[in-house]
Amino acid sequence: MAGVEDLYIRGFLTMDITGSSSCDTLLYQGQYWIRSLTVLRGGYLRLVNWTAANADQYTLEDKVLTLHMETLELQHESYLDIRSLAHIKVQKLEVELEAGITGIHGRITYKMTFHYSGGHPPDKGPGAGCVSGSSCYNSAGGGGYGGDGAGCEGARYGIPQRAMYMGSGGATCHGLGGYGGAGIRLSVSELALLEGEITMTGQDGEPGGGGGSGGSIWLDADILEGWGHMIADGGHGYRYDFPYSDCYCRGGGGGGGRIRTYTPISGNKVALHHRVAQGGTGYSTGQAGTIFTAGVETNCSLHMLNAEWSVSNQRCECADGYYGQFCQYSCDPTVHCNGNGVCDASGKCECNQGYAGYHCQQTCSPDIDCGSNGKCSFCGTCVCDPCYHGNDCSQLCSNHGNCDGQGHCMCDPCHSGHFCQVECSGHGSCGTVAGGEPGCQCEEGWRGDLCDIAGCPGEEEDCSGHGLCNAATHQCMCYPGWAG
Repeated sequence: MAGVEDLYIRGFLTMDITGSSSCDTLLYQGQYWIRSLTVLRGGYLRLVNWTAANADQYTLEDKVLTLHMETLELQHESYLDIRSLAHIKVQKLEVELEAGITGIHGRITYKMTFHYSGGHPPDKGPGAGCVSGSSCYNSAGGGGYGGDGAGCEGARYGIPQRAMYMGSGGATCHGLGGYGGAGIRLSVSELALLEGEITMTGQDGEPGGGGGSGGSIWLDADILEGWGHMIADGGHGYRYDFPYSDCYCRGGGGGGGRIRTYTPISGNKVALHHRVAQGGTGYSTGQAGTIFTAGVETNCSLHMLNAEWSVSNQRCECADGYYGQFCQYSCDPTVHCNGNGVCDASGKCECNQGYAGYHCQQTCSPDIDCGSNGKCSFCGTCVCDPCYHGNDCSQLCSNHGNCDGQGHCMCDPCHSGHFCQVECSGHGSCGTVAGGEPGCQCEEGWRGDLCDIAGCPGEEEDCSGHGLCNAATHQCMCYPGWAG
């Protein structure tokens, strides 16, 4: 996508790792720069980050699909679907009630209901479940991640402070094991308002299969508010009894995933009470995952290669090229800003005078290009002040009116439209009317002060008052005795 600044989604849209979005040239594969993104009620946005051959080592710190925005809003009953992994960098995040961010892999099960997850597939991943037992009596283990899976379990991996892996798949025994949960990282530099859900759960196994492990939720925000929920539960395992024998496959529950949050506000309901990473049930229940609340010092230590905790200043001291409260944003002004700007505190480009764009790649000066009557957009075009228009914002009400001080054009007697751009409704010309005042001289068949009333030919009135007017065809039906 090129040139998109504000994106509204009402239907269905997919962004994947092979695409990109910027103002003009699409140079950064898997990176999407958008000023604002709103998923409207009933809308659905899918982020697809299909993993490569080294999927077992793929994490949120590798190159993953990343969205860069000022605002992200998920309205009521809208969804953001994560396939494998995604990183969203945003200033303000709002997830409304009954909206959600989910890790989804759809499959119709024997119960004809949908179970969802978007991490490692069955029998895959660092903590994939395995099958144990004899040829007749088998147990399919649940996947592990934050906690061990049940049965011939997949082992846990990663650490609580870095929730950055996908969940692993459950083992297959007669029925497929469940997919592991997906992984989402949300870096919110200002406000995160969560009233809906962020759900990265493992998928339930089919009959006989083990449940997938829960995935990852990593949310950092300066302000975290709302009564929403974060869920990274393991999927459930199910038993299957083979007909006409006493043989069976029994699936264990997947282990819970990992959730980590950071916010300087203590006592927040989301951070304290509405985070869950339980193990799934089955012939044996998976182990619970981990829930970690980070402090600033801990976050600083997580970026030890680019940050150092200052005891005296009680803050992170960032290495060159790193920004943010705990140095989590990387930005090189020469590369990311094309040498035409500097990096701000959130790792975004702040362009020098005369440049604009996400990477300061556009040339635009408000005083020169916009005539001091507007400002430069992210993509280097002029956004005009009220009442001004044109590519360079040089026209005030099309020179046929004045601004009323509230951003509305007050047009002269001959013109109309938002910018007074229409003369006599297109059905006449401006001239002098009775009394020597300026006004519209209408074409035949049109009347009114602005020639906006359809009529018929006639002297002073339609059909000269001696017939019926068909305004749609501008034709008269004369009364008996009259003609012309």
